[in-house]
Order: sequence, then C-alpha cells, then structure tokens
Amino acid sequence: MANITPQYATAQYVTGDGLAQGAITLATTDTLPIGAMVTRCIVVAQTACTSGGAATMQVTVGGAPICAAIALAKLDTAGWIYAEQLQDLISVTADNTAIGVTVAGANYTTQMDIAIIVEYFQLA
Repeated sequence: MANITPQYATAQYVTGDGLAQGAITLATTDTLPIGAMVTRCIVVAQTACTSGGAATMQVTVGGAPICAAIALAKLDTAGWIYAEQLQDLISVTADNTAIGVTVAGANYTTQMDIAIIVEYFQLA
C-alpha cells in the first residue's frame, strides 16, 4: 500500500489583487496539479480587514468554492486564523488550477494581506 501524505498549495490575497466584489485572480498563488483532492482550507488574516458593508470572502480553486463564505467579522483582526475541514469531496482538479477568492456582499476598503493554505492529496 502506498503512503499517501497531504500536500499544500499557498496563495496571498493582497490589496493589489483587488478589493471589489466578484471573482479575484491572485497574483501570488500556487497551482494545484491535475487530480488534487482538496481536503482543508486555512485562511490567515495578516492585517485587519474592513469593508463598506458586510463583505464575505470565499476561497476558490479553478473558480469553484472550496470553503464557506468567510464573514468580515472573522477577518477584522490581524492574526486571526480560519480553518475549514471539507466534509464532502468538493474538488478534484481536472487541470493545473490556481487558488482564487470571490468577494461578495460589499467591497473591502483597506489594505489586504491574507495568507491562504490549501491542503490536498494527489490522486494518481
């Protein structure tokens, strides 16, 4: 039996990527390989985030969401960590897929610096 170990891909969501609602392509991101089965998503707010309303952020892989929408209240303190274990098989990648985010509810209004870590297993 093969020893299967988790692998990790990371991304950084910063102000230069955009603060407005909608799908955001991140300039600094790893790609997940073909056959990656996503199992966990971790988000670290490295700066406090603010918005003009009730903004939410959802992490995506290849445009498909891999976690619940994260409320502004969970990102408004620097150092705050959000981790979500995926309960169902949400994403097995069919191509080399980048990590992204989708902002909804309101635009962010301050400097963004959010680290994103995606845990996955490689399917042969």
